[in-house]
Amino acid sequence: FIRIESECAADADMDITSWQELLHTFRNAPLTSISIMPVDLITLDMWSALFHQFPSLDTIEVGPERGYLFKENRKEYMQHSIHPLLQALHSFRRDSEEICVPNLRALALNILVVDTDIAESILSLIRKRNTMGAPMERLEFRDCVCQADIGREQFVSQLKRAGVADVVT
Repeated sequence: FIRIESECAADADMDITSWQELLHTFRNAPLTSISIMPVDLITLDMWSALFHQFPSLDTIEVGPERGYLFKENRKEYMQHSIHPLLQALHSFRRDSEEICVPNLRALALNILVVDTDIAESILSLIRKRNTMGAPMERLEFRDCVCQADIGREQFVSQLKRAGVADVVT
């Protein structure tokens, strides 16, 4: 288990080179679980590098930086931050036709405003992973809210119908 946390994303100096150095440091670790906060530091290329380096990940937890709730643009912040992860999880491994991190069974999203785009992306991800034989067993939404046009109970119901056995809100 690795937890990557920064007090303030604005002070962090994380780029793809730094990220690859960090991954290289843990290259021999049997990493199966990772927690990253703030998630906005991680780009699509960085997620791809992580998934290539550690294809046996079974649990991912992400969330915003501390103080996120006090940001005026918090909705846009998390939308921007979460899409690279969801996009990377939709992708295939570089060296095969297998979906990336095929052992991924649990995804925890912290302090997220779920809008239509995010809901559709998550549902698409669940369906794709099921089709590829890599089902998601558990989705946790910690301190998350659904926008009025989504409806929390309806979204949870859609996730369960799509194949997620355990949805925690």
